[in-house]
Amino acid sequence: MVAECIMAAMNNKNILNNERFSIPIVLGHDAQGKEMIVDLKRLPHLLIGGVSGSGKTIFLNSLLAKMIVSHSPNNLRVLLYNPTKVEFFFLRNVPHLIKSIDLSHADMVVLLQHLEWMAERRIKRFARAGYYNIDNFNNRFTRSDGENEVPHIVIVIDEFADLESESWDEVIRPIERIVAFGRAVGTHLVIATNRLYSKLFSLSSLFNRMVFRCATRDQSINVIGQEGAEDLQRPGDFMLGIVNSAGVRRGSVS
Repeated sequence: MVAECIMAAMNNKNILNNERFSIPIVLGHDAQGKEMIVDLKRLPHLLIGGVSGSGKTIFLNSLLAKMIVSHSPNNLRVLLYNPTKVEFFFLRNVPHLIKSIDLSHADMVVLLQHLEWMAERRIKRFARAGYYNIDNFNNRFTRSDGENEVPHIVIVIDEFADLESESWDEVIRPIERIVAFGRAVGTHLVIATNRLYSKLFSLSSLFNRMVFRCATRDQSINVIGQEGAEDLQRPGDFMLGIVNSAGVRRGSVS
């Protein structure tokens, strides 16, 4: 699975380096075989639901492999929370990681709170320099001043249920603040959960959704606002709801 993800990333490198996309996510392909690509910078967050075994982790493996192949650690850093600690081992030694992938529950709570502080600090730093977002700040002049580019940060949570059940009150504030500042400061959330009645789905600010197979019609409606995910058959089949796009689209992770 890991080798397939990395080979697919290499094969898609021309797509991933397309100037139209800053942080491209190759979601998969539609029924006609056409690549489905979104730009995480424009989203700027993605909430993913689906029952266990429906393809969420397969998708996240693919997403992370392609990000690492197409970005330098100087312009993109990754924080991954994987409570089972049995996936994503190919990431252990990559320089893009902010912290080890073997994070405890308590570690992740502290890191989310720290990244909230970092987001607020970035806003103030950009404002002092007379800029309102990360792109303006990074493009303001050449690096002759010796100052490094500010990297985008992608926070990937493979299973949010663990954090929700143990520390909802501690993690909801940093999540809401990161969602609010994310586009401007270059901090992006990709959160997956098999708890399909999670409180996260009630947050209107996390409006871009991807859903894999659900057990019931009501779960599908709760996650993406319409039925249909209960009928998805194969692991990796999904429905995608992106704001300001033409309705919910269907596809399959490739």
